[in-house]
Amino acid sequence: KGYIDFDVKCINNNNNCKLTISIKDTGRGIKKDQMDKLFTKFNRLDSDMNTTIEGTGLGLAITKSLVELMGGKIVVDSTYGEGSKFTVFLEQKIASEEEIIEEEKKSSNIQKYDNSKVLVVDDNKLNIKVASKIFKGLNIEVDEASSGFECIDKIENGKYYDIIFMDIMMPKMGGVETLKKLKNIEGFSIPVVALTADAMEGKSNKYIEVGFDDYITKPINKERLNQILNKLLKKDNQEIKKEKIIDDKVIPITDEDVKKLKEIEEKQSSETKKGNVEFLKQNDIDVDTSIELLGDIEMYNQTLKDFIEESNERIPRIIKNKMSKNMSDYEIDVHAMKSDSKYLGFKKLAELSYEHEMKSKANDYEYVILHFEELIDEYNRIKEIIDKYL
Repeated sequence: KGYIDFDVKCINNNNNCKLTISIKDTGRGIKKDQMDKLFTKFNRLDSDMNTTIEGTGLGLAITKSLVELMGGKIVVDSTYGEGSKFTVFLEQKIASEEEIIEEEKKSSNIQKYDNSKVLVVDDNKLNIKVASKIFKGLNIEVDEASSGFECIDKIENGKYYDIIFMDIMMPKMGGVETLKKLKNIEGFSIPVVALTADAMEGKSNKYIEVGFDDYITKPINKERLNQILNKLLKKDNQEIKKEKIIDDKVIPITDEDVKKLKEIEEKQSSETKKGNVEFLKQNDIDVDTSIELLGDIEMYNQTLKDFIEESNERIPRIIKNKMSKNMSDYEIDVHAMKSDSKYLGFKKLAELSYEHEMKSKANDYEYVILHFEELIDEYNRIKEIIDKYL
């Protein structure tokens, strides 16, 4: 019963082609509370309406990556029990084979941006350190501000930057409010890019609507960053490259996985763990991805030290805000811990922090109480591993 409707619309203007591709079905639909998980890798939604569902949960994650690889976007509209409609928007260039080959040659080189200067605004020291290393690798001068107030102060005192990268979630004055105040400064025309750990589908439009020139998720993907810099710095008047966008998603681990990891740790209790990267990997820490992001093992080790130092202040705040039911400040700290954990490859801690962030944002104090011990236990596990490694 039912139907699947596949529709493609195409508008050509000279060498530009705008495609709208939609597929609509009368299938099972998607629950609203599961929409944000739809494009997450290895995540299959509930099967209470269909017991024959199989697969790895990679289909839509791959679809999203392919669409973004081509510079497009994908959106979904669904009613649970009635059906879903997925729509892809693509703007493509109609080119000859020779032009395509030449464009691929250009895109294979990561650009340098000499004499450019950016301001990174983030209350998280680790985020600023990582971003600074990435920018310096592109020959970009970096200045930093730890709050929206400091950012505004720099601009009002005559500081100039080619781009400002603005963290969205900061205490006292967030990124959106800071942007509004910047735009009220006479003569302000610096492009501002939203820097956010919130990668949920549909959020990008929200940032553009409130006035940001673009957005990028944390941890920063270098190819996505290159795409933004090409557009906003406008070096050599070159066209925006259709770079590949890779969303780092947290893959949850099971209780059985945790049990196996503990067994591995016990077996290695008599071995030397100082500086042993394999020890981290055996404890489910994604070191390889982190080193690729941070540049080298020295930077990774220093970042681990920074994480522990920051956590020595952060964890007491988290406990205090939990006890006082201060969910707004609690959300800020678990959000920061999620971001740090992604950078350092702490997969389970990142996932738990994300759940606490979402629940505290919804003021779900009961969830925070019930699952608080799980969060702290995982943090303590990570801390113990780092202590043995460092």
